[in-house]
Amino acid sequence: MGETRARVGSGLVLGLVAAVLAACGGAEEGAGSASAGEAVRVTVGETEFALAVSQTSLDPGSYTFVVTNDGTVDHALEVEGPGVDEAETETLAPGESAELTVTLETGTYKLYCPVGGHEDLGMKLELESPDRAWRTYRLMHSEWLGGAADARSR
Repeated sequence: MGETRARVGSGLVLGLVAAVLAACGGAEEGAGSASAGEAVRVTVGETEFALAVSQTSLDPGSYTFVVTNDGTVDHALEVEGPGVDEAETETLAPGESAELTVTLETGTYKLYCPVGGHEDLGMKLELESPDRAWRTYRLMHSEWLGGAADARSR
């Protein structure tokens, strides 16, 4: 019984240390994280009338959206959200690509096609850039929180 208590106690201590390190920045950043000075590339495919994005939850930092018009009519991409008033690509003819680099803060960002009425036809989506401490907590405790782990990002 003493051995079981020792294992449980050491497991709790290790879990607490991991949580503190993650909250303080000691944890390794995931694929959706922007490291200092280097923009993470996120691909965006545009078609009639939808956007396909390689990642939809991004840590605060610098990102380069690599936009490709996979459709048959002209498209563009605009990003709006905290700290980004209106960042926009030029209008892209079918088959053309462009890059758009923005710095995301904590918050929700709207991506959409500003050409004609494309946004109203469904060419829009929201990206979440949660604060790192909450995201780390969600990832570490997702099995304990069940479906509630994603409640804050909605």
